[in-house]
Amino acid sequence: LDWTSKPLKRPFLSHLQGKKDPIRCFEYIQLFMTDKPSKIRKDYQWVHDLVQHGLMQNSLRDEIYLLVCKQLTKNPTSKYVTQKLQLICLRGARGKPLTQLEMDRAIEAPFKPSVFGEPLSLVMSLQHDNPMKIPVVLTFLTHAIIQLKGYETEGIFRVPGDTDEVNELSWLRDLPDPLVPNQYYDLFLQHSQNLTQLIQVVQELPDCNRRILLYLIHFIQGFLNPPVVEMTLMNLYNLSMVLAPTFLRCPHQQLNMVFMCSHLEQVCLKNWLTYFIVHPHSCLLGVHATVTLNSAVDLPLNPSFIESSNGFTVEYFNYYKIITNLVSLKTYCVVLPGVRETPADCTSTSMVLSTAKKMAVMGDIHEVIPFIELLGIHEDMTHIENNQLVSSPCSFNKSNSPETADIFFSNQQEGLNGIKYKASWLLYLAAFFDKEYAALSIYTQIVDRYECHKYNVGSTTIHRNIAWTSFDPLLQSYTIHNETYYQQLSEDAALHFVRPNTGSKTVYQATMDTDLQVLANQLQSTQYIVDTSDISVNYTTWFSTARQAFNPVSDIEKKLYKVSPAFDVGHVYSVQGLIGSTQSGK
Repeated sequence: LDWTSKPLKRPFLSHLQGKKDPIRCFEYIQLFMTDKPSKIRKDYQWVHDLVQHGLMQNSLRDEIYLLVCKQLTKNPTSKYVTQKLQLICLRGARGKPLTQLEMDRAIEAPFKPSVFGEPLSLVMSLQHDNPMKIPVVLTFLTHAIIQLKGYETEGIFRVPGDTDEVNELSWLRDLPDPLVPNQYYDLFLQHSQNLTQLIQVVQELPDCNRRILLYLIHFIQGFLNPPVVEMTLMNLYNLSMVLAPTFLRCPHQQLNMVFMCSHLEQVCLKNWLTYFIVHPHSCLLGVHATVTLNSAVDLPLNPSFIESSNGFTVEYFNYYKIITNLVSLKTYCVVLPGVRETPADCTSTSMVLSTAKKMAVMGDIHEVIPFIELLGIHEDMTHIENNQLVSSPCSFNKSNSPETADIFFSNQQEGLNGIKYKASWLLYLAAFFDKEYAALSIYTQIVDRYECHKYNVGSTTIHRNIAWTSFDPLLQSYTIHNETYYQQLSEDAALHFVRPNTGSKTVYQATMDTDLQVLANQLQSTQYIVDTSDISVNYTTWFSTARQAFNPVSDIEKKLYKVSPAFDVGHVYSVQGLIGSTQSGK
C-alpha cells in the first residue's frame, strides 16, 4: 500500500482480477494527484470519471478506497496527506453525515457478502438453501417497486429518484457481467426482427440468465396495461428506450457504434415485451423457464426508422420492413418468413417479398459485388451477367441461370448508381437479407478508418495534384472527371483536385489533335492520375490511343505536348485493375 508513480499491475481485490476498470481508476487518481504527468489539467473530468465508476459499480468502491490509501501512504507530496485529510475530518468524507442504516451495513459487511456487483454464480451460491432459481433479491426489488406505487409513478424507470434509492435498485446494472452475455449480444441484434429466432436465442442463454430475463419481461409487461400507462406516461417506446441498455449491454467502446446499436436493442426489447408470453412460476421454480409467442397481437409496433441522406430509408415494423430507394423511387416490403398476410402498409405500389436468399447481379452494376462480399453472402449469388469482367476470385464463376434468384440487382431497375460512391449503401443491401447488424459494424469500421486516414493526411503541408480520368474505347474518347465525389475524395486525402478549366469541355476525342492538346494541357500539372475505365480496357489500349500526348517522343510531339509528372514518374493508377504489375511506367 505504498505510493507509486508507476501504473497499477493488478487490482487488490481478488474478484476484480483481470478487470480493466481498477487500472483505469488508479490512473485517474494518479492524474488528479499529479503523480502521473499530463499536458492538460482536467481535474474535474478525472474526479467525475472516478466517482462515476464508484457509483455505477458497487464492487469497485472498496478497490477505489484501497487505491486512494495507497497513494496517500508515504506520498512525497505531503499536502495530500495533511490538507486533504483535514478537510475530510471537518466536512466528512461525503459532505454529509452517515445514516444509521449505512453505519449498520458497514459493520455487517465483512460478515454478510453483498449480492450487489457480484457475478450471478456467486449470488446464487449464497442462497443454496432456497429453492428459488433466480436471485431472491430480484423478487424483493420488483415487489418493492409495486408496493411503492410504481404503477402510479409518473416517469417510472425514467425520472431519477433519490440517489440512495436508485443505488438500492440498481442490481442489474451492477452485475460485473451483463444479463445477456456478450457472446449472445450480436445474435439478439441480428434477429431482432425475427420472433422465432428471438425465442430460440433466448432458449440458448445460460439457465439463470434466461430465467431472470423472462421474469423481468413479465414484470415490465405489467407496466404496459393501459391504465398503468395513463398514470406513468411510460408507453412501450419509452420503456424500451430506457430499459434496453439494462438488458443488452453494448460491448463496443466507440460512441457512434453504441448509438447505432441502441436502435436494434430497443427493437429487440419491444418485440420481447409485445410478443412473449412468459409463465412466471416456471422462471422461479419450474424445471424449465417457458416462453411462447402471443399470436393474438397483430398490430404493428411503433416503427423504428433508419433515415439515410445517401438515397434510401428503412422502416422497421413488428414482422416486416419497408425499404424505399429514393434514387429509383421504388418501395419494397420485406416480410418475415412464414407470414402469409400482406401487411396493410404494403400497398400495391410496392413489391412484397420475403427475406431474400438467392440473388443475381444484372447489367453493369458490378459495383455491388464488393458490398455483397463484405456481407459474406457472395455464396448466395446464382448469376452475374458479364461475369468475365469480374476479377474477384470469390465471385468470378457465378454463371447459373438468373431465374433461380429471389432478387435481382440492376443499375436500371434499382437505381443503384449511387453504390459506387456511398459506403452506406451497404446498409441498403443488407436490409434485404437481414444482415443489418453485420453491415452496421462493417460500415462503422469503414467510416472510422476513412476519418482516421483523412485526419492523418490532413496534417501534411504537401498537397500534390491528382486527376481522375476514364477512356471509352468505342467512342475513342477520354474524360477528365469533374464530379463533386472525386473532388471530395481528393480533398479528404490532402490532394489538390485537377479539374478542367471553367468553360472547357471534359470529354476529349483521341482522333482530334486539338482535343489531345487540350487533354495534355489539363493533365500537365498532375502528379497522380487515377483512371476509372471499365475493366475490359487494358492499359496498352488506354495508353497507346493517346501515346503522343502522354509520352511525346519526336521533336514535333515534344513541342505540341509537355509530359505530365504523373507519366514521368509512373504515378498512373486504376480503380478497375487495368494496369498490370508486369508493365513498366504504370
